[in-house]
Amino acid sequence: MNTEDRLHSILKGCLQNDRASQNALYQHFYAYGMSIGLRYAHDEEEAVLILNDSFMKVFKYLKNFDFDKPFKPWLRRILVNTSIDHYNVQAKAP
Repeated sequence: MNTEDRLHSILKGCLQNDRASQNALYQHFYAYGMSIGLRYAHDEEEAVLILNDSFMKVFKYLKNFDFDKPFKPWLRRILVNTSIDHYNVQAKAP
């Protein structure tokens, strides 16, 4: 099974709320997600919060993902938007 087929299989499992598939997706993209989160966060702890919030959105909205398109750019958009949202909340805090 090649990487693309494996990813597709993991995503299908995530659609069925399979915890093992969700964990596999998280582990597969952890480093990638952290690299994006660290660009927007003040520290590693904040980047992990951004990453976890992003994956919650991924699992919630995966049913809207177009499986004919690549997954990584869709994930990146969620990571960046979540990072910006997190930054805006921090900026408004007194």
